Amino acid sequence: MKPIMINSTAEFLAVAQKHGLRLNAENIELNASGVDFLVAFASDEDGISWVLRAPRRPDVIERAASENRVLNLVRKHLPVAVPEWRVNTEELIAYPRLAGTPAATVNPVAKK
Repeated sequence: MKPIMINSTAEFLAVAQKHGLRLNAENIELNASGVDFLVAFASDEDGISWVLRAPRRPDVIERAASENRVLNLVRKHLPVAVPEWRVNTEELIAYPRLAGTPAATVNPVAKK
C-alpha cells in the first residue's frame, strides 16, 4: 500500500490521529521550508508540543530509518536532548518537541 503524502494541516491531523495522537487543530503550524519533509508543530490534548514530519517523496523514507537508528544509538551517549520518535511510519514521524531554542532555522522567504 502506498503511503499517504501529507500536504495540509488537515491531513497531518488525520494521520496523527490514526497513530494515536490527539492534536489540537487550532494550534497546528506548518513549516514548508524543508526539501525532504513537510514539518508541522502542534500540541496535543495534554499540552505536549509535538514535531510532525511527513516525507515529501518516497525516497526519503529509507534515509529516515537510518536517521532513527542513529538517534537511538547516540541518545544514551550524549549530554544533550535527542529526539525520541514515538511514531515512525512511511507517512509520519512524530516526536515530542525538545526544550530550548533550535540551533538553526530556515526562513523560507529569505531562503537562508
